[in-house]
Amino acid sequence: MNNCTFRYCKAKSSGGGLRLATRVEVETDHLAFYDCWAEYGGGAYNSASCPVIFNDAVFENCTADYGGGFVYNAGGKMTMTNAEFNRCSAAECGGGLYLMPVFPYQRYTRSADARFDNCSIHDCAADEEGGGIYVYDDGNDTDELNKIIINKASIRNNTAKKGGGLYVESYFVYLVDSTVTDNQASGKHGGGVYVDSMRDIDIAGEVVIRSNSAKGEPNNLCLQNGSFSSAKMYSGGLYDGSYIGISSTSGSGATVGKNMSEYQVLKFLHADDSSRGFSMADTKEVATPLFASMISRNVSTAIIIGGFVLIAGTVGVLVFRKHRKEGKKHDEQSENGSR
Repeated sequence: MNNCTFRYCKAKSSGGGLRLATRVEVETDHLAFYDCWAEYGGGAYNSASCPVIFNDAVFENCTADYGGGFVYNAGGKMTMTNAEFNRCSAAECGGGLYLMPVFPYQRYTRSADARFDNCSIHDCAADEEGGGIYVYDDGNDTDELNKIIINKASIRNNTAKKGGGLYVESYFVYLVDSTVTDNQASGKHGGGVYVDSMRDIDIAGEVVIRSNSAKGEPNNLCLQNGSFSSAKMYSGGLYDGSYIGISSTSGSGATVGKNMSEYQVLKFLHADDSSRGFSMADTKEVATPLFASMISRNVSTAIIIGGFVLIAGTVGVLVFRKHRKEGKKHDEQSENGSR
């Protein structure tokens, strides 16, 4: 399917312009969706059980209740490359994209694996969560095969109540070599990225999450602290040029994986509000030595900086072995060079 334009298309249920539910591999090139509407996936909806490839797609001014531009519903493997999402909107979640790597009744029959390369999500909006992208599962799946990889993305100037740029309510979400900037949340948290308390996010490469706001205040990557569990950020190896503004919903400290070196914590993580938990933006202001102590199985690490506590959580299985290895090598070179 090549060089097709869908304009002013509507569907009562899913896939305003296009719905894929095939058992045959599909590859598309140069599809464009303008002003399309559906309840799920205003532009396109994919629940195909076989591999699907989107190359060079445009979604513009598409609307839906869920997934204004596109919905991925626990299908087979999928790759989307060089896609643009402009001014799409959702009455509920996922102004640009709504991604479900696991659907409850399909868990044992499908392995979802979706990758989004070099996509731009700009000026999209959701009334609830995930102005740019919303990623969801039902919370019962811990299979790493069911993963979402967002690589070389530009997520900019999107709005929502929470998670202006990206809302994560799913396991195994990977953000690589991407920028999340100038997004806004109308609520108190998650101007750029919001991660649910029961979930994690893995970040690798050169990642910039900054200049985002919630209720007009700086708020970039926000990790929810719940009553029984807290969201965690893991690093697969961050590169020079990375900048991640970080906070938690409680304001007392954010939870990062203990695989993140002290060098990377101090260099790349920056507290959105240093008066409410910890400050890592400038190591010169750290009065007490930074140290780590092992606490228990799965084992959490307490990183104490300047009298404030940053709780670090369990290390999960990392997909980004290359990033992690190169990041570690970079750390060693940087530390050796500073001696």
